[in-house]
Amino acid sequence: MEQIVEFINSNALYLCIILSVVLHFLMLNRRKKELKINSFWIFMISILCNIMCILASKLLYYLEYAISNNGNLPRVIFDTGFSFFGTVYFAPIFYICVALILKLDVKKVLDISTPAVLISAFCCRLNCMFEGCCTGIEILNTGIKVPTREIELSCYLAILMLIIYKEKRNTLKLRNSISNIFNNIWSNSYDRRTF
Repeated sequence: MEQIVEFINSNALYLCIILSVVLHFLMLNRRKKELKINSFWIFMISILCNIMCILASKLLYYLEYAISNNGNLPRVIFDTGFSFFGTVYFAPIFYICVALILKLDVKKVLDISTPAVLISAFCCRLNCMFEGCCTGIEILNTGIKVPTREIELSCYLAILMLIIYKEKRNTLKLRNSISNIFNNIWSNSYDRRTF
């Protein structure tokens, strides 16, 4: 049992990425008739989107690091730092490009892809639990921290369950409504975070 726990802890990032690709694929594949593409291309899109999300998270981390450290970049290129808000800002751009390349309705693709991107963000934040980073914000020098990663994971699950529930009941009627709600939530929270 200890070996399994040690394996998971030492390979948490890779396991979370694999989990993210698989769940991302499953979320998109269940709506493949609407996307009008086959499962192979959905799998390739899932891999590419996750790679892009990792690179975007890394890029935003470097920008944030440089801004908060007077323009100095981290010494180690592959430092463990990520800013997962990079996922939220660059994933819609990725899916807009996919829609334009495949000549699909951009709004429909954004609606279909938003739950998959939410799952990718969830898996990335899950990695923070294994890595022991992003432990929270201290409340007014009291030593008490708000558990931001746990709150964020809970919010991802709640939003995802609401989206799936509304999709199953066919009560989600506004086009582009999912991606708008999701991006507005993250944009507003990004301005207030300092963890």
